[in-house]
Amino acid sequence: MVIPAEIRKEYNRLGERRDLVHLKDFARWGFISSDDWTALCRRTADFIGVEDGDRLFEAGCGSGAFLAELAAYRTVSLAGVDFAENLVRIARSHLSGDFQVADITDLSSIGTASYDKVLSHGVFLYLDSEDAARRAVLEMTRITRPGGTVYIGIVNDPDRHAEYDYPPSGSFILTRSFWQNLADQEDLTLKLVDQESIFSKPSGYDCYSRIRYSLLLKKAPGSGP
Repeated sequence: MVIPAEIRKEYNRLGERRDLVHLKDFARWGFISSDDWTALCRRTADFIGVEDGDRLFEAGCGSGAFLAELAAYRTVSLAGVDFAENLVRIARSHLSGDFQVADITDLSSIGTASYDKVLSHGVFLYLDSEDAARRAVLEMTRITRPGGTVYIGIVNDPDRHAEYDYPPSGSFILTRSFWQNLADQEDLTLKLVDQESIFSKPSGYDCYSRIRYSLLLKKAPGSGP
């Protein structure tokens, strides 16, 4: 069972550790090598369509590990929020951008249509209900400009979790039909793919790619805020 308060405490504890060096390790990506992490992030950037000049915002930015890799790959501006204040402090100290403490289900401090691409990488699997996921997506969509893209990455797939004897942590509540219904209701274009089409390895840790998916939601160019 996912308990958001406990997740926040865990990430704040990680943010207090002095033995961690790589930004990814403050965000529980310690099982993946630095080279694989870079490969994962760059392939994800290609999937999203990140381009030079993009204004990027990450909902659940943690220590800024994902954004740091995107900024090393493309010339972009950065911003984000996270509910773990210790990780936001780390992001602020390592990255140039606007980083705030906030819950991704309430981005009221962020202006409407402010960003080209709004991202959430490995965060939605820690949400505890469809309602929380919907509120977060609607907020992410609101702050995305018309014609812009929302990326939701690395979500546990309830239809495939039985493929592992020991499935990963997080919730298994967001079915693929949830996203299709939301896209239809909000007039968004949906692209949903198995995670292994973005990043996987024949052996070794690959972020449980075979039982996860990622998706893009695109706003129409002439859509309202």
